Amino acid sequence: MSAPTLALAPDTTAGTRTTSDRLELLQTLIAGPTFDPVLRGDVIRVPHDHPVYGWLCGVPRCERIRDVRRDYCCGHAAQWLQFQCEGRDIVAFLKEAVPLKPRGGRYLGNCLFWPDVPAYRRCATCTPGPW
Repeated sequence: MSAPTLALAPDTTAGTRTTSDRLELLQTLIAGPTFDPVLRGDVIRVPHDHPVYGWLCGVPRCERIRDVRRDYCCGHAAQWLQFQCEGRDIVAFLKEAVPLKPRGGRYLGNCLFWPDVPAYRRCATCTPGPW
């Protein structure tokens, strides 16, 4: 003899929910005050100094792209490490750091995401990426 089967309660909202309801909910969330305005457009262009998705070196006027896990390019990351070993602070580092022009590595053409930005292969001293 088998155990009795319990019937599930019927979902009363299943017939009333539509795809447009989900789209309206998504649009409302995107329009909310906590959603990053950079991500709202049809074409997303992240500024180089964005606090979360920024891609340029943190040294003022440096034109090199930051290392994957750091706030600075390869050259400035090494300089910052040296400053730390000497017991010096970030203020002194940023005052003394010389902005660098983009170079170092093999030119690969322009970036696929930002066509006006030149793309270079990473320098040998940088931390290897996850790829």
